[in-house]
Amino acid sequence: MTLHDLVTQYVAFRQALGKRAQSTEDILRSFCRAVGPQTPVKKIRRSAVSGFFGHSEPITRAWHAKYTALKGFFQFAVSRGHLRQAPLPTEVPKYPPTAIPYIYSREELCRLLNRNRQ
Repeated sequence: MTLHDLVTQYVAFRQALGKRAQSTEDILRSFCRAVGPQTPVKKIRRSAVSGFFGHSEPITRAWHAKYTALKGFFQFAVSRGHLRQAPLPTEVPKYPPTAIPYIYSREELCRLLNRNRQ
């Protein structure tokens, strides 16, 4: 079974369950292009998956979106007998910290606004 065929089956499966699959489909199609659509599923290695995530890119929410999409896809592949185990990274980094909002005091706001008038 080729990667392209299995991605098509997986997307159809998700749609049959009533799930919105556009972003997942986009990620999987991108993965398919990166690895090669005619690549047999059994030939996909962890190094190819890691290359798709990017070695030097910072860990972002987009990285986690890719990981989540591929995790579901590979679980589907394993459950259908196409793979023995998912070739995903063994360690998943934590989500990046969210920015803590800063609330200006009235005094700080006045100083900022007065600076702009000068």
